[in-house]
Order: sequence, then structure tokens, then C-alpha cells
Amino acid sequence: MGKKLYMGNEAFAHAALAAGVRVVAGYPGTPSSELIETVAREHAAGRAQGVHVEWSTNEKAALELLAGASYTGARVLFTCKQVGLNVASDALMSLNYIGVKGGTVLFVADDPGPISSQTEQDTRRFASFAKVPVLDPSTPEEGCAMMEAAFELSEAYRTPVIVRPTTRINHASTFMEFPEVTQARPVPEEGFERDPKWIIFPRRAFEAHGEINERLRSIAQDFAEGPLAQFNPIMEVSAGGAFDAAVVHDGAAFAEELDQRERELVEAEDSLLASGGGRDEFAALDAVAAQDVPRFGIVAGGVSAAYAREALRMLEGLARDAGIELPAYRFMQVGTPFPFPERAARAFLDGLENVIVFEELDHVIEDELTMLAGR
Repeated sequence: MGKKLYMGNEAFAHAALAAGVRVVAGYPGTPSSELIETVAREHAAGRAQGVHVEWSTNEKAALELLAGASYTGARVLFTCKQVGLNVASDALMSLNYIGVKGGTVLFVADDPGPISSQTEQDTRRFASFAKVPVLDPSTPEEGCAMMEAAFELSEAYRTPVIVRPTTRINHASTFMEFPEVTQARPVPEEGFERDPKWIIFPRRAFEAHGEINERLRSIAQDFAEGPLAQFNPIMEVSAGGAFDAAVVHDGAAFAEELDQRERELVEAEDSLLASGGGRDEFAALDAVAAQDVPRFGIVAGGVSAAYAREALRMLEGLARDAGIELPAYRFMQVGTPFPFPERAARAFLDGLENVIVFEELDHVIEDELTMLAGR
């Protein structure tokens, strides 16, 4: 098929279709509206096969429709803007306690500014309140990868999952390649199974609350060291080095690298001690070990991570032209702000003296890092 130019929301729609979504519903609102319009256009042209798509009466009605479809095992996609999630909140809170069967993804577009909204609320906060995992892309390409991952995560843990792009990502343009024709994933043969678990009575709510807390702990672990750790990359840039030349690690790999450095230093000290090395030799060894260790870190999330990467590349160019060597530093993108990838963040913070955080809107990442640093 080859690559084509897509608006962010168009790309998200194609990513969902490629992931096998069967039912898509929502309520219009900038900056989210083009997703359903794209699915509807593809369906009308016969290229999105086996898909039901609709504008619902409101966001709550849309999510309730999708919950029913999910109970049969269908993959479903809900769309709204940040204020629309307020309308759907009653359905979402209960749905999270009940759980889902088919992958259930909530595409909630935030509107910093705001450019076309009544409020400037941050859906990352809502996700934490509702105890629902949230993915926060920095580019349309990353958002498309997150869309596919969100369906897998939802089915693995029977939880709704939020994908939270913001206006500048929704309305950005990028070249991407998607299948010309897509087919909705088949509904499992058993379909809907009559079972009291689909009804949220107090006893079931009590049990489900504990299950939610437990699965959030498991998901946080996946965000730090499983396949989803790709959305929380850590980079260490040497003094005078290039950002784009830095090795990208996930949290577990970076923690292991730090441990390996510590082991090598201990071995070198033991060897020096065995050979009768003196104070000067030990001081020289420590100086070499500390020579290129970063003391400064940068953390960013969402579109702010894209801005930070661009700014760092510009800064490198300015420093190079001025004959200045930038100090060593670490960079971490948090693409899964809830549940927070604690192990990855701990590895990132190790040895740092100062950290600057770039995010919009609320200080979500900053709060998590502050709590980690204070423990």
C-alpha cells in the first residue's frame, strides 16, 4: 500500500481497525472527532469490514453500548474529549469493577490551552482516580503503537485502558502505512456467557476492589520491564554526546546496567586492594568511575516529551557551534503515567542530584517522582 499522510486522529482510527476493533462509539468533541469520522468513512467504502460504528446520544450511552459488546468478546473503542469523560464516568467506574472480556480502549483526547473546550482537565488524573491504566503518547506514531498495545493489555488484565493524546498530537500530520482493508477480529465462539459476574452488587464490588489494586501492581511491573516498557525509554547521554546516538533502555535493562557498573567498580577496587594500591590509586579509580556519570536528569511525558527532544537537539547544535561541551545527562519519557513505572523511575533517579520535569497539564509525573525520592 505504501505510506500516506494522515492526521493523528486518522492514524489512530486506522491503528484501531488494524488491531481488529469491532464496535466503535462515542460523542463528538474537538480534538477527538476525526477518529470516528475516519472509521465511518472506511466502513462506508467497504474497507473496514465487520465493524459497527456510531455517534451515540452521549458519552455514557456510548460506553454502555461498548461494555455490552465487550462482554461478548468483541474488541471495542470509545472516543470522546476530556470533558466527555465526565459524562461517561458513572459507567466507567462500574465497568472497571465488573471487568471486560474483549479489549476495551477509551480514546480520550485532552485539550491543553484549552483550544476548544470548557475545561483544561488532565485525564491522567482521572485515570488514577478511576484506577484505570492510561497511555500517554508523544507522537502520532507512538500513539498508534499504544493503541494496539492497549487492546492487548485490556484483554490480558480484563480492564478498560485509556489512550490519552492531546490536541497537538490529534491534529499533527505524519506519514504512516496501514492495511488497505481490515477485518474486525471474530467474536469468540462462546460469545456472551450468562454469569452473575456481569452484575455489580456490593459483595462483588468488595472483591473487585482488591483485584483492581492487585492488577495495577502487576501492570506497573509490566510498564517497567515487560513489552510495554518500550513506552518508558531511558537514555543516558555522555558529556558532549549526541542525544540521537544514546542507547535506549527500558527500566529493567537500565537497572541491570547500573548494577553491572557497580559490580565492575567493586571488582576494580578489590583488585587494586589485593595489589597493594595506595590512596592515590583509589582516588584515580574513583575519579575515572565518576567522570561521565550524569548528575542531571530530564523527565517528560506526552507531547512535552516531543518538545523536550526537539529542544535538546537544538541545544546540542548551539553548543557545538559555540564550542561548548554539554554535561552528561539522563532522559526518560514516561508514556505510562498510571500505574506509574516505579522500578524504571528508581533506576533513572539513581545517582542524580537534579531532575527537571516537562509535562502538561498537571504535575502528575512530578508528584510520582517526588514521592519516590522521599521514600
